[in-house]
Amino acid sequence: MRVTTWNLDHPIQNTKRFDSIRDYLLHLDADVLILTEANAALHLPGYTAVFSEESPYLRRGRNMDPPNRYHQVGIYAKGELRKLPEIHDINEVAAEVDGLRVYGCVFTIKDRWATWSDKTYRDRVQEQCAVIRQLAGSDFLLAGDFNFRGTGSYNRVGAKRVRELAVATGLAWPTEREDRSVQHLLHSPDLQLRYSIDDPVTLSDHPVVWGTLAL
Repeated sequence: MRVTTWNLDHPIQNTKRFDSIRDYLLHLDADVLILTEANAALHLPGYTAVFSEESPYLRRGRNMDPPNRYHQVGIYAKGELRKLPEIHDINEVAAEVDGLRVYGCVFTIKDRWATWSDKTYRDRVQEQCAVIRQLAGSDFLLAGDFNFRGTGSYNRVGAKRVRELAVATGLAWPTEREDRSVQHLLHSPDLQLRYSIDDPVTLSDHPVVWGTLAL
């Protein structure tokens, strides 16, 4: 199974970047896509999709005309996709895909600019790690934008909490020391994952992290 996680930086429909992202994703031909800073207007033929709650973190001037609808996380899949209803939040979404449980998330830093929120990055990490502890088990994949790099000093509290999470749950963390991206992949120990990084620099300010998952 080919899996991909990528921060799209909220592409806007009817722009060249939006169309190029769509074409690039179709070219990747992944079985499961965990896309962060997504737009529900992005339709990929052959895929179904589920999303986190609509994002309240919106910059001034962003095109809000339908069908543009922005979400922190979206999961796209070629196989049978069922959203897990117990996960309903602006920064996370979970689904079952052909027997694999997939959790996509953003450990967001955007609360610092949101006048309506008193949350911190540390708060968001703790909230989502608590959810992951409940979900973790066999046939489980976790992916998303954690807002820290493998060995960097930025947001080290996130790295510490995810390391504690991995120890407590037994989750494998192949991207733990990855310095090229703030996007990460973790999986249950009954699975095997080999990952690579692609960098289509004109499409997003984040590289693509993709891998092959052996069930």
